[in-house]
Amino acid sequence: MKILYSVTLAVLLLFSSAYADSKFDYFYETAGISAEQHELRKAIKYYNKAFERAKTKKQKIKALGGLVSANERLGHKKSARLALKTLLRIDPKNKWALKKLRKKKARNKSSNKFSYYYENAGIAAKEDDYYEAIEFYTKAFEVARTKKEKVKALGGLVTSYEYNDQYSRARAALRALLKIDPKNKWALKKI
Repeated sequence: MKILYSVTLAVLLLFSSAYADSKFDYFYETAGISAEQHELRKAIKYYNKAFERAKTKKQKIKALGGLVSANERLGHKKSARLALKTLLRIDPKNKWALKKLRKKKARNKSSNKFSYYYENAGIAAKEDDYYEAIEFYTKAFEVARTKKEKVKALGGLVTSYEYNDQYSRARAALRALLKIDPKNKWALKKI
């Protein structure tokens, strides 16, 4: 009798897990259909329900991605930003979310070009895209107006070159940094 009860319980647990997964799939697919039909409020409602029923990290990311897109299309910037931040808390190296964040920053480009290039270099570095980080740090250095900005850009270049195994360029950037700020503690430690 105990064996039959255990088997029955195991089968019920298996089906309830499959049922929960099918609920996520139902809500996620319904949200996608609603978004395609431009029923964005309905899509947001179903993406939220899908997120609530998500069991895996992948499911949570899918639901949050849908929430970001639907909220953006509806013009709900705060909700889209919140969903994007939540997605990045779950998966800090999610390339789609990081690119979305970079595009948002590009749209909100400040009048200070240095900040724009420097921030985008940092985002590229977080994505482990050091080629792109080098490009942004170089542009940041070119538009830098103050000694402090030049030192920050060169510091980013040194680190990005090192991660990219371009040690001779890293040393050259380090020497340039020390010419500008000979007492820079970080640079002196690197020598």
